[in-house]
This record gives sequence, structure tokens and C-alpha cells, in this order.
Amino acid sequence: FYVLHIMALPLITAVFLVLIYHTVRQLRLIARIHERVSRIDVFDQARLYAMSRVTSGTAIGLVVLLVPSLFLLPKDAGVSYIVITAAWYAVAVAAAAASFFLPLRGMHDRLVEEKRRLQAEVGRRISTTLASIQVAVDAGDPAVIEAGNRTLSVLVASRDVVNRVPTWPWSSGALTGFASAIVLPIVLFVVQRALSAFV
Repeated sequence: FYVLHIMALPLITAVFLVLIYHTVRQLRLIARIHERVSRIDVFDQARLYAMSRVTSGTAIGLVVLLVPSLFLLPKDAGVSYIVITAAWYAVAVAAAAASFFLPLRGMHDRLVEEKRRLQAEVGRRISTTLASIQVAVDAGDPAVIEAGNRTLSVLVASRDVVNRVPTWPWSSGALTGFASAIVLPIVLFVVQRALSAFV
């Protein structure tokens, strides 16, 4: 196991560094693509989430690359050996998290801005509708009051929809997959070490 681990570690490290370089290049390109999008539609989630599949896949790849080093540890590996391996895994997780989140921050900021614009727009319309209802109440015009109430219901529903719009451009599945790629190897490693203590 020691020989296999010693042979595998430089290869994994070299591939990891090459993948980091490729990742930085690829993710900078994604950030530039997001900057060039001229119009943001907060409800067109298929397009908004498209790049998160790329960043999620890249992040998972970075983590998965170092997973074998967790399971190639010899049974009699010392504490320092385990600490070094854990440190490498922590570096991979940090790099993976950065590659997943950072390229999407620009789009997140733009989604926040667009969501605030829509909220302000709906708020102004609600304010205008309420004012017109008050005028109709003062004038004793039931037809206008009823029409105003219907309009107000639609605007309140619209406001609720806008308030629920997510501002991070990824699906829950992409985030869950990324979290699973990080946590699952750690759980399996702990189970493996616990079982090896009884064997």
C-alpha cells in the first residue's frame, strides 16, 4: 500500500494542478459570458442555471480526483500521514468550492439587482392601486373599488412570486450533488477506518 500510495500521489498531484489551471481558465470564461448577458430574466431559470452545471461538474471533478488518496492510506498509517492526506483533501474541497461559487457571483449580483428592480416596480404599482382604491372609496364608486381590489390581488400575488425568486444561479440538484461529493467520501473514509480497526 505504501508503494502504491507513493506512486499515485505525485500523479494525482500533477493531474490536480493541471485541472486547477484548466478550471481557472474555464471559470474565468464563464464569468465573462455572464458579464456579456445584456438582459436578465429571473424567471428563465433554464438559461440562468446552465453554467452552474459546468461549475458544479468541475468542482466535483476536483474533489473526486483526490478521493482515491483517502482510501489508499495504509492501515498502520501514522497521525502525520493522515493529517497530510486530510490537508490535501481540504485544499481540494476549498478549490472545488471556489470553482463552484466564484464564477457565479457576478450573475448572482445581477440577479439581486434585477429582483430589487422588479420588487420596486410591483411596489409602485401596489401603491398606485391602493391610492386609486382610496379615491374610489371616497367617491363611493363600487365598480372601481371592485376592479381595484382584483388588480391589488394580482399585484400582491406577483410580489410574492418575485420575492420567492432565488438569486443564486443554480438548481438545488447542483448544490446537493456538490455537497454529496464532499461529504460522501469523508463518511466512507470514517466507516472504512472504523471497520479496519476490527479486522
